[in-house]
Amino acid sequence: MQFQVPQFIEIEDKIVGPLTLKQFAYVAVGALFSFLLFFVFEFLLWLIFTAFIAFIAVSLGFLKYNGRPMIVMIFAALEYMWRPHFYVWKREDTQQTLPSLPEISRVRKSEEQKKPLENLWEKLNTTTQPIHMREKGGLNIFKKEPVQQFEVQRKATGERRVYKRIDYR
Repeated sequence: MQFQVPQFIEIEDKIVGPLTLKQFAYVAVGALFSFLLFFVFEFLLWLIFTAFIAFIAVSLGFLKYNGRPMIVMIFAALEYMWRPHFYVWKREDTQQTLPSLPEISRVRKSEEQKKPLENLWEKLNTTTQPIHMREKGGLNIFKKEPVQQFEVQRKATGERRVYKRIDYR
């Protein structure tokens, strides 16, 4: 016994003429609002509102951006505007504490007791510095502590927001 396998399962069915059910619903709701506004406003004002409503209904029903319906894009834009923003562009070091002087001398003595090749191998495997920094002069344990930086940005609406600067280099 043979069965037919559906081929185009992602294409919506055409319910009302060449329109799918969603497209028909968007156009019908727009026409209903236009009909109700006809009894509320004067003719010229009604014509302006009808043009605006027709543009919205047709764009929701027929326009797609990158293969996604316009209603999905509108919800994505609203979700983006609603959620907090976190801009990342300056890295903060996780190891900010410097060892004390006696501890440094004890570490140096233990390093001197090892064989030079073992010492080099350990430094190469355990350092957090990039290779070009290691080649310039070894490990620098007296680093300056990073300064937290903040930036104030003003939106077009006049709202001011403070963002923490983080740089990952």
